[in-house]
Amino acid sequence: MNILITWASGDSFCNSSEFQFFVLTSRIVDADKVVFTHDMPVETEGWLKSEGFSIVRVPDSQVEYPIADRHLHYWRYLLNYPDATVLHTDARDVFFQRDPFALYDKLWPGKLVLIDEGMPPSSNGFHLIEQFEFQKPLSEKFQRDCRQHVVNGGTLIGPSREFARHVFNIWSVSLLGSKDCTDQAALNYLLNYFQEDPLYVITVPDDNFCVTGEAVKDGYTKLEIRGNEIFIEGKDEPFCIFH
Repeated sequence: MNILITWASGDSFCNSSEFQFFVLTSRIVDADKVVFTHDMPVETEGWLKSEGFSIVRVPDSQVEYPIADRHLHYWRYLLNYPDATVLHTDARDVFFQRDPFALYDKLWPGKLVLIDEGMPPSSNGFHLIEQFEFQKPLSEKFQRDCRQHVVNGGTLIGPSREFARHVFNIWSVSLLGSKDCTDQAALNYLLNYFQEDPLYVITVPDDNFCVTGEAVKDGYTKLEIRGNEIFIEGKDEPFCIFH
């Protein structure tokens, strides 16, 4: 069983063309598709159901910072699906070209796959500022140099049991950091420890799984259009996910 999960809340988000494009391109993904929300127009819910999505409504009282708190609700949901393979992506600025589950099953079955954004951490000001802010409350003993990778906080795939434990860790650690930081700050801090665990794999753009807009914008990943598809330069097949 494959499950695609994401979060979408608010009128402007749900009515955006970026969210609509995400939904339409997800038609090629062979999975049960689930959108979590704490604030969604009824019309959007009806449209999503017509596109094959299930909706999980989370009480507003259980959401303070959606970008972090979503992980708690993913964990609760996935406890009911212990044997699935789960893909999480953001629901905006994301589109699909190939079914990512097929490539995952071929390259990394049973692993938790994190997405390297494909750029040197020293060139990513957002990453450096987030780590500075996130680690400020920590004692010097537990501060870490997070300049090996920039791992994307919005895309992750892996087996459900391990996936659920991972997102619970992200939510828990996010509670300790600055509320000015995203969940990606918690993830990149924890990466210092996750890399000791053979369960984790870090995929790079050259694996053709996920390409990030930041790496393209800054020239680290070069793309070309052939027909109606987008390729990394020199690749014979289009990549699966753009984020």
